[in-house]
Amino acid sequence: MRLTEHFHKIMPRSLPQRAGGLSRILRINRTEWPKTLAKNSFQPDREIGVLGEYLRGFAYFWTFLSLVVVMRWVKISRGDIYMFDVAAEHNIWTWMNVVYMILAASAFYINARVRKQNGAVSTGWFLAAAGVFLLSLDDMIGIHERLEVLGRDMGGGNGFLHFAWIVPGMIAAAILLMVFALTIRSATASARRSFILGIVLFFGGAFGLEMLGGAVLSAYGHQSLYTILYHIEELFEAVGIVFILSAGLKDLLQQSSVPKSLASDESAL
Repeated sequence: MRLTEHFHKIMPRSLPQRAGGLSRILRINRTEWPKTLAKNSFQPDREIGVLGEYLRGFAYFWTFLSLVVVMRWVKISRGDIYMFDVAAEHNIWTWMNVVYMILAASAFYINARVRKQNGAVSTGWFLAAAGVFLLSLDDMIGIHERLEVLGRDMGGGNGFLHFAWIVPGMIAAAILLMVFALTIRSATASARRSFILGIVLFFGGAFGLEMLGGAVLSAYGHQSLYTILYHIEELFEAVGIVFILSAGLKDLLQQSSVPKSLASDESAL
């Protein structure tokens, strides 16, 4: 007895009963299998987006937790507040930012190595990796805060320049932005969008909101408005770094799948 005839006898009559019915079903399924596998397969670009969502989600959560603790909506020992406060140093928030930045610097460095191996533009990525690594070092040991005296000598200390380090910090930021601009020119379209968004958020928080917070602090003192502003500022910086990390991973993914001949053509442009 043929397999198809045996199948028709043991299965309900609702299934196709004519000869070749099973073969037709299997043939249709064979055409659908690749689509099903592709739908459920690992998609690196999507996974990068999911990773970014998780990292940003932790930043959102910790910013809210910090605001709740600092505003004293939840009472804890004053000696423990610094562990939650996003403006404090050497706490969980600092650790999170340093980890995000080191991940971003590592992604940039690995991508630069892959680009160099492919014969593509890589110099900007090496420089950007060094720049992001220095940002992580600054966040860990507070280099910018050591520039307060120099900033006051340069005219800072009042109003929007209440935090005097901003004055010399702008010079360092301008240099870093030029390095990032060099990197953006060679980035893929998807990576470029993430990179630009990350830069806008990070520097918008580090300088724009920092200056606004300084003006509020000068005018009204350490009130609730200033507390809210510095929480938004810190959140902007953290989310910006996550987008910069995503940019490095997206470009790395693209470079890892590009034939060397095409990458060499890119470097010639």
